[in-house]
Amino acid sequence: GNPAAATLRTPPRWSPEMESTYSFRIYSQDTFVWCITTDLQPAQQCAAIIQQLGGAARDLARQMQPAEMMNGGVINGQPVDAVTLLFHGLQQRFAPLQEETRLAALTSFMSFQRRPNERINELLTRFETVQNSAEFEAGFTMSYEGLSYTLLRIVGVSDTQLLQLLQPYSGNFPTTQPEYHTLMS
Repeated sequence: GNPAAATLRTPPRWSPEMESTYSFRIYSQDTFVWCITTDLQPAQQCAAIIQQLGGAARDLARQMQPAEMMNGGVINGQPVDAVTLLFHGLQQRFAPLQEETRLAALTSFMSFQRRPNERINELLTRFETVQNSAEFEAGFTMSYEGLSYTLLRIVGVSDTQLLQLLQPYSGNFPTTQPEYHTLMS
């Protein structure tokens, strides 16, 4: 099932092996939202989060002392609750994976190509997914002109087709989101 699927009492699940499809950063955000919505106390939240961890993340979390799970601990001289203490430890160990995720998202966008016999709808969906990932994971943004140019180059339109497609925009590439979405459709 979906690792991000959580209930009022069950947080999202995560393990380092999931990094490529469910990054630690997004998992952390999802868990933060879960902590706000659950009615569990911080010690119970910490225990529930640990139960949903897998692999090396679970091994690391198991090193927490019972007193730390119940009462939290101290980070840089500041007292913190159990969940904050747990995530501090997880972040120390698994945040470096974020750089790999960032690079992978950027590389996927920059090297995007049409697959043999791929239908245009499938290509557009894949392109949008890869572009969103590059934006969200790597903070990479491109103008609508750049996206339009990139997409039309990947699709492989002829010069004649290009002129036809750009006619509604006075021969220019779209510069706004509505124009870009119109071009895509």
